[in-house]
Amino acid sequence: TNVPPGQRVHAPFTPEDFGKTGAKFSMVGHYHRGMVKSVDKHEYFYPGSPEPLGFGEKNSHTVGLLKIDKSGIKLETVPINIFRFVSTEINVSAATTREQIKTELENRIKSEVDKNTFLNVTLVGELASELDLEMDVLVEKLNEYCAFGILTDSTRSGFDLESISDDKTVRGKFVQTMQAKINQAEKKEKSQLEQALIYGLMAFDGRDLVNL
Repeated sequence: TNVPPGQRVHAPFTPEDFGKTGAKFSMVGHYHRGMVKSVDKHEYFYPGSPEPLGFGEKNSHTVGLLKIDKSGIKLETVPINIFRFVSTEINVSAATTREQIKTELENRIKSEVDKNTFLNVTLVGELASELDLEMDVLVEKLNEYCAFGILTDSTRSGFDLESISDDKTVRGKFVQTMQAKINQAEKKEKSQLEQALIYGLMAFDGRDLVNL
């Protein structure tokens, strides 16, 4: 219960271990996220790393300032991190042009980030099948506002798969074959096949897939 969420147990200790030391306060390490705990009147503190090291570390990062006098020990945590890791989703379903998506992206992030921010943006929603996002252009816009930006396209295409699968063409046969594989696939593979289906249809339309 004293391990940060998503972290493995490392160099575990028990309340009895604290009692054997005779100390009233302990400074412990390894985990990046700072936290203060108390066990049987014994406090211990994880200072954490001075800077976040990935998108899983969203809280402030601190150092611990200990004040020791006759009254006891007082801990003050002092935020010192300069950089931040931020993840966000942007629904672009209302957009009908790439320029609208670029404007929506800019409006959402420019007030929330700065050049000390590492930003991970996921685009979601449903877009017309003929709309070419040109991800390299959007990533370039993203990086105007942050230290480093990652942009992921998780939008759904507006392809009418039922209608296309009825076509007596190679394109129609491709959809039929991919849908059969998707229906039989495990969950992890299914999402990859669904994306492959959309990419394939985009290729049939002559779209550039290099920057996806």
